[in-house]
Amino acid sequence: MMWETGEPKEQGWYLCAWQMGVEYVYSVGKYEGAEWLTSMSAEPHTWAQIDSPTKQNETLDNLYEYEQ
Repeated sequence: MMWETGEPKEQGWYLCAWQMGVEYVYSVGKYEGAEWLTSMSAEPHTWAQIDSPTKQNETLDNLYEYEQ
């Protein structure tokens, strides 16, 4: 996973991090082209792109079916 700063080049789901002193707080957020939709009011300090929740569920379902 590569952590980025600034604004993403595309809309999508991201794992976001906010620096709080020497520690970081992490949360999933969605970037919609001009703004972040996150549980925090400030824009994230850094972020990494992730699959959407729907895609993550599909991946878990496929792994479960594979193991059966």
